Amino acid sequence: MGEAGWFFVTVGLPLSAVAAFHWLHSRRRSAAGEPAVEAVAARAAPKHDWVVAARELGLRIEDDGDRWRAIGTVDGIGIAMALLPYLLVTARLVSPRRVSMVPEAEARFDAVPTGDRDFDGSIKIDGREEWALAILDPGTRNTLRDRIERRGVRVRDGEVSVTPGPASSGADLTEAVKNVVQVAKLLTMADGREEPQLIANLAAETHEAVRVKIVETLATFRSSPAVVDALEGALDDRSPRVRLAASRGTHGRKAMDVLAAIARARSIDEELRITAWGAFRGRADNLAIAEIAGDVLHSGTPDLALAVLHRTEGVLLPLAALLPIADHPDIGIRREVTRRIDASSPEGEKALIARLHEGEEEDIVFIALHELARGGSVSAIEHLQPMTEGLPFVNAARRAAAQATIGAIQERAKGEPGGLTLAEGDDPRGRLSPAQQAGAVTIASPKK
Repeated sequence: MGEAGWFFVTVGLPLSAVAAFHWLHSRRRSAAGEPAVEAVAARAAPKHDWVVAARELGLRIEDDGDRWRAIGTVDGIGIAMALLPYLLVTARLVSPRRVSMVPEAEARFDAVPTGDRDFDGSIKIDGREEWALAILDPGTRNTLRDRIERRGVRVRDGEVSVTPGPASSGADLTEAVKNVVQVAKLLTMADGREEPQLIANLAAETHEAVRVKIVETLATFRSSPAVVDALEGALDDRSPRVRLAASRGTHGRKAMDVLAAIARARSIDEELRITAWGAFRGRADNLAIAEIAGDVLHSGTPDLALAVLHRTEGVLLPLAALLPIADHPDIGIRREVTRRIDASSPEGEKALIARLHEGEEEDIVFIALHELARGGSVSAIEHLQPMTEGLPFVNAARRAAAQATIGAIQERAKGEPGGLTLAEGDDPRGRLSPAQQAGAVTIASPKK
């Protein structure tokens, strides 16, 4: 298709339709007694200057009296002007074909955020996010804000336009055309250029939030060598948010080290630390998780500690990581720590027995008893026995739970060397007592 045909389809035909609508609307107003022709004539007073300006720009003039148009190419961008009766300067984007960019007050769509708070607060974009992040480098954002907010340029459904005032001079018209051409060129991107442009923008971007969005977008691309290199480089970014985004979007030892470092760092925002811990937990083996759990548990708020505890289900955390927060004032943390203590080790059993004191919350006492029932040794029974004797500070629920725990330990001890049988009823024989008291338990030696 030749130049004239292309202009007719993409620019001339839409403008002709708009012009026809406005002409018919003008005729109706004239029939109602309004001097539409005179209004057009008044607005067209500077038409001579417009004609001169249009010709200097290399545009072709079409003028049949009350309709005036100028069509052509300026700096490679197809331009059309029309008097409808207001003056309109437009350019149609070829790629992408559908994008809108208007001031916030005019937006009627869900905008795509760039991460630049100042830009997003004043200019709203409708289009594909990867295109917006690729096209809108810092310089382009600044230029577009100026052209849209101060010069009246609008982008709607792939058409860049501006409406100069009816009394605009030829110089004003020339400036309007240049603004439209500049915006159209800034927003034009050939197919396949988004990935390399995103990588270039990542290196040049000064706004942390924009870099985060670029990294997150690059992570959705197919893993070309260039994208992998860009994400690897972002692991060294000065911002922990960018490093976190990069580590979640790539793999390898370095990414894991970044996640662990963010989770451990006391100086980093706790929300980021929780996110980093969750990502680390999803990839690391249990040994690696246990290695850093203590550092993370001891260096944050209850929210971080609970996040670590909740997201390490099935991981045997070392007692050294749990004991420093076993007496934490937050009952949620005490509850989770008690539940995670392994009663099968002497140190773990001792820590659980310490939870049975009179002033402890009842649900924590029950959790400790439950864990002792699962893994406690016969040595724990002498500490459980007083809880079954109806002392004033022991309520019926605790007494029953302690009796059940003793029974569970006894059941596991049956048949083992030194296994115990507990006497029931009122006969005191066979009851356990501390070793320094009468009736001390003696562990039988295995038969040879």
